[in-house]
Amino acid sequence: MSQAVFSLSATSKPELLLAALLPDIRDAVSRACYHYSSDPSEIEDICHQMIILLMEDNYRRLRSFHLESSIKTWLTAVALHYVSNYVGRQKKASRRKQSAWMISRAKPCSPHQRRRPD
Repeated sequence: MSQAVFSLSATSKPELLLAALLPDIRDAVSRACYHYSSDPSEIEDICHQMIILLMEDNYRRLRSFHLESSIKTWLTAVALHYVSNYVGRQKKASRRKQSAWMISRAKPCSPHQRRRPD
């Protein structure tokens, strides 16, 4: 896609630009998932979340591209940032779930088993 087409599309019809970028978005998310060793089965979900992210607030994020790099470079940076945050949130949720499970499995100790301060 030429930069002139992008410039015109971003200002007048961002929804058409987004439709044209769908293969590039999927490619950027796939590479980001591979980079962060994310589960490949989550690629479609992350792609959809990224598309929604680019559409939010009247395409605010998509309109923030200023031709300082290629659109693919920009999408790759956005995807890497998004997947990095996504993987971090998933790990945090997993740790919370594991901690809750461990706490639920712990046997309550009786009052005489507790250590008394010296």
